[in-house]
Amino acid sequence: MKKFFMFFLLSFVLVLGACGNGDDDADTTDDVEEDADTEEVVDEEEATEDEEATDEEEEADDSASTSDFDAEEFARTNCTACHGQDFTGAMGPDLTGLDEGTITDAVREGPGSMPSYNENQISDEDLDVLAGFFSEM
Repeated sequence: MKKFFMFFLLSFVLVLGACGNGDDDADTTDDVEEDADTEEVVDEEEATEDEEATDEEEEADDSASTSDFDAEEFARTNCTACHGQDFTGAMGPDLTGLDEGTITDAVREGPGSMPSYNENQISDEDLDVLAGFFSEM
């Protein structure tokens, strides 16, 4: 038993020794310097992209409050998986004919396993349009 244990231990040490990288320490300094240079360039590009994205988001926020919101498209994209293709219920309840307040509360609070949607995901004006879409069904 002792011989088997010693053989196993020696084999384990040899495997660990073979897995080590003794020479890589000298190269890591160069890699770190190259990575730092790359990060600086990437950070500058990201800053420019972030500024452009912020400008686009502000423009999108201004246009989001206009009447270009498609309640049916939003509902088909976000609601059909649980409420069915015709919104009459599946895993989630029937949404057709519900009053607007019920829809608004459900979208903002996310009852049960339903996800909630905040003002950044759907504006109050667009939520009113969506609630009207369901209440008129």
